[in-house]
Amino acid sequence: MHNNYYFLKRLVPKLADKIVGSTLSDNFVLHNEEIVFAFSSKEETLFFKTIADGQIGLNTLKTNYAKPKKNFRTWAKHIIGSE
Repeated sequence: MHNNYYFLKRLVPKLADKIVGSTLSDNFVLHNEEIVFAFSSKEETLFFKTIADGQIGLNTLKTNYAKPKKNFRTWAKHIIGSE
């Protein structure tokens, strides 16, 4: 269902309301298949996590996420701080 066109068509505008105007404050890769983006605004920080392992694509949006102390790589450092 999460890959369904009609579901995504309704979800994307709601996500845009939360993410547009935010600043990308962090991003990192876990286990070579999970990418986490942290978007910060004045009100809150949102974490967008995507898993793409070739079998299934899964996206989640969380308001809190504990960044691991090891076994991660910061990815695309040049876009951190972008709006």
